[in-house]
Amino acid sequence: MEDSPALTACVACCVDAQKRVMDPHVHPVHGQKMDYNLYQRALRSLRKALNTTGGMREMPNLLATAIMHRLETFIVTRPTQLSNATCWSPHAGGISAFLQSFGPAALKDDLLFSVFVENYHDVVSALHMPFNMTAL
Repeated sequence: MEDSPALTACVACCVDAQKRVMDPHVHPVHGQKMDYNLYQRALRSLRKALNTTGGMREMPNLLATAIMHRLETFIVTRPTQLSNATCWSPHAGGISAFLQSFGPAALKDDLLFSVFVENYHDVVSALHMPFNMTAL
């Protein structure tokens, strides 16, 4: 993770959010599910990493995207609002775009295959949504 500021920032945001969910009394703002400064930092770092040459073919960026997708699906979006919230869909589309950029050989890589299997439903759903990197 030392070589990937985006992955480091996304993991930090996710770990902090997990702590808040597990014990909401640990943090000064009770009931706040995430530190929005960490969230913004993670999104900025990921956007910067994706905008570099070859950013869509770097494994740490795929993992950071998968972490943000998971975080937004389970922490940011409440189940009753899932149909109205779209924050998770850009990252689902990003996972799909990553896997497409790696091509069929991706299924031979254990880590890439795991990311695909863990996000299968969302990846398939995202195939029907155009991925617009400029929207990030």
